[in-house]
Amino acid sequence: MKNVVRFSGLLCILLAPSVAIAGFTETLPKGTFFIEESYIHAGVDNAWKNDATLGMIIDPMERFEVTTGEKLGTLIPRVEATHEILVNMLQYGILDNLTMVLAIPVVMKTKVDPNFGWEPGDDTNEWGVFDTVDDFWEWAAGYGQPKIETWEGNYGTLSDIVLGTRVRFSDWISHWFKQHGLAGAVTLYGAIPTGSPPDPEEVVSAGTTTWSLHFQGEIGFHASADYTLGFLDDRVTLGTDLFYEIFLRHEYESAIGTKHPVILKDEDLEVGPTYTVDPGDFIGASFGFDLVPLKGPAWATWLSSRSEEKARGFPPLLTLTFRYTHTRIGQTDWGTTYGRADWEWEDKEEIWLPGYKNILTGLATVSLLRLGVPLQIYGGLRNQTWLPGKNYRAANTYTAGLRIPLKFW
Repeated sequence: MKNVVRFSGLLCILLAPSVAIAGFTETLPKGTFFIEESYIHAGVDNAWKNDATLGMIIDPMERFEVTTGEKLGTLIPRVEATHEILVNMLQYGILDNLTMVLAIPVVMKTKVDPNFGWEPGDDTNEWGVFDTVDDFWEWAAGYGQPKIETWEGNYGTLSDIVLGTRVRFSDWISHWFKQHGLAGAVTLYGAIPTGSPPDPEEVVSAGTTTWSLHFQGEIGFHASADYTLGFLDDRVTLGTDLFYEIFLRHEYESAIGTKHPVILKDEDLEVGPTYTVDPGDFIGASFGFDLVPLKGPAWATWLSSRSEEKARGFPPLLTLTFRYTHTRIGQTDWGTTYGRADWEWEDKEEIWLPGYKNILTGLATVSLLRLGVPLQIYGGLRNQTWLPGKNYRAANTYTAGLRIPLKFW
């Protein structure tokens, strides 16, 4: 019964980049705050395999009788998992082309359902045929292994806090860029390790660290460019973003089998009291465009100091954003106290081989600033199953949120 399944680090979701304001190069006006709240619902029930086919998150597992080696049957885990996350974000424009960002993600709830199916095995063993998965768990209970149930947790649990900055360097080079609709920016961010790893004694669980959620690296570097098509009345902006995101090595506690004595006893395998993980880094690029189907009226309100001209400088009433992101994933490396290469590779590294993600994003933003209302609302989807990928668990993410601008001086 050793190593039946391990779900920690299950969800691979992609939050909207924590330091990304609207567009690849946009920044806030000097002295302006943006308070932003967004709700994210991420669900995953498939994984892209090493051959770039979409399959189950965990492969079927054949189970054998301990002493005779006869096949009892095959466990088929059709895993379904969800995260509900609230992202609290504060942005501030230090200069017109320099913005600082503080993002505080809080996991409101995580649910992981292993949803085990069963295929009977041999009918010659002394136990008879195990027709159902309940028959199998009843047999496993004789060895001290309880049934693996649906797990819920992470209620209001903090993830890693992110600090970032974006500078639109093209403003400092020449006004020629702005006159021709061109802009270039650099975005940097780092994560503070305030998240929690998964409970090592739970078979079905998920943590709230950056690595557990797998939405971005712990340290990120982005170089971006935008081009606004002036001949289309500034209604279309094309953009690209190149990035490299780093994960750091961290140490975690090994399982000693307090809850699942048969399945989770990593320390008993001479792993040691702790092990380390150095996740594979991310490198990739995004390409996209913003479309403005409706600019809306420009009213002379208190928000624009009774000026229609200033109101026309506010964001349009409706903006549609479409992006494609390709991310290359490096090999993840596990390390044990006693150098157990078999555990490191067979139990861990073999399912975290190098791979790639293909992500499609759609977002609709309604801005009421032109109408004198200091509010923006948005909703969108990030999809990781429509385009093929390799060696990662594909999450589909739905987002809804609002932004409120504030200016005190």
